Amino acid sequence: MEDLAAYTFTDRDFFEPLSRHPIGPEYVSVLRELLPADWTLNHFEIWVSARCGPGAMPLQGFKIHVSSLPENAVETLRRVVDACVRMETTFKVAGDPLLHRFLNSKRCGRGSGGKFMTIYPRDENAFRELIHSIYQRLGDLQGPYILSDQRYLDSKVVYYRYGGFKTIQQVQMDGTLSSVVVAPDGSYVPDERLPYFRLPDWVQAPYADVAAEDEDSSDLLNGRYEVQEALSFANTGGVYRALDTETGKLVVIKEARPSTSAWTGYDFSVDSTAVLRREFEVLLRLKNLSCVPQPIELFEEWEHCFIVVDYFEGTSLARYRARDSVLVISYMHEPDRVASFSQTFRTIAERLLDAVEAVHSRGIIISDLSPNNVLINAETLELALIDFESACLPEGDDVTNPLASKWFTPGFRSAAKRAGGTLEPADDYYALGMVLYNLLFPIQANFQFAPEGCERFLEAFEQGGLPVEITGIIRALVDGRADDARNIIQSWDPTT
Repeated sequence: MEDLAAYTFTDRDFFEPLSRHPIGPEYVSVLRELLPADWTLNHFEIWVSARCGPGAMPLQGFKIHVSSLPENAVETLRRVVDACVRMETTFKVAGDPLLHRFLNSKRCGRGSGGKFMTIYPRDENAFRELIHSIYQRLGDLQGPYILSDQRYLDSKVVYYRYGGFKTIQQVQMDGTLSSVVVAPDGSYVPDERLPYFRLPDWVQAPYADVAAEDEDSSDLLNGRYEVQEALSFANTGGVYRALDTETGKLVVIKEARPSTSAWTGYDFSVDSTAVLRREFEVLLRLKNLSCVPQPIELFEEWEHCFIVVDYFEGTSLARYRARDSVLVISYMHEPDRVASFSQTFRTIAERLLDAVEAVHSRGIIISDLSPNNVLINAETLELALIDFESACLPEGDDVTNPLASKWFTPGFRSAAKRAGGTLEPADDYYALGMVLYNLLFPIQANFQFAPEGCERFLEAFEQGGLPVEITGIIRALVDGRADDARNIIQSWDPTT
């Protein structure tokens, strides 16, 4: 999904590349102020490039990357541009604050994340001189760690990697283009933007390896957790399954990288570490509920933040729904198939309703309830709600509650609240109705464009032979009538 996320950022209705985003004036105006008259500015993809005259730029080499928080961007430009001008070095900058926030966000690919400025020294001697000058100028600033690069000394914003300065691309078997660099023998080698630093085989590192800052050589996180598997990765951090060596039990560890954004919109961003800490606070409020993974601890290691919760053996409801044994829409002409699905649906509906009401009893609004945030054990149909990143606390706060009004899965937020507003329990019930709808037919995102389709499909399902109790439960929840939905569940015997 990393590759697809960028295509949803520029336009809310259509897939568009980031290069179609119109560049705002914020950074361009600063560059025009700082650059001499003989320098030129050009818009290239999501970047604004600055060049001194027609001088040739090397084909490839060591490039310098500078990361930055959006609030420090102008100050970063004022400190770095002068150094580039003095050495007549070409550079490029994220086009504007919106694109800058995207590059720092969860939605950006890990190989590109955090790169606010890219600087192209003319040779290795210029690289060494310039990177140290920039390091000295930016010593007090913070920014995201650029995963594809090597950090320069102890800087929190200056990094480097070896790669192409000019774009050379090859056509792949699937028709896509990939960037390459040229090896000494003239062959092409992939110029990969990996989420870790790696030099081509023929390139010598410009500096000796720096000793690890942490002398603890233990492979255990926090001296306790043995990571077994990465469950998912994002620019903001990973999610891991691990063994708790103190208890012998499996746990899930969620990671947040500082200065990256868990959520980025047109008007504000929210730091991923702040969101992770708030999620842990929410989990503490929900402690001892059987429908929620139990919080174990929050800790920091190196520069990252982690929370640990107990492990639930199951799969997402989105994956569970795709099982052949669960599919029903194509088999409504088979009574036995419909009866089996109805029993499963009733059990899931009741347990999900119990879970949502249990969370509400602790004063928490879930906010982002979707099939990907519900785990189910396929054998026992036990359920667990996960990912409380945007949940609302009852007393409110300046970070999470504004975020909750904007952070939701498309198709699982009522039309009245898609533009924002204070969330209520009814909003979770709407999402729950759509989660159950998703078990039938996963087209909920389309209802944002054609709301009338919601009722039209339910009527078609009834005409096709689906029990009216199923559609009645969904309608009641979508309308916020949780008591009516429970009454239907409790009075319905799918076996008769």
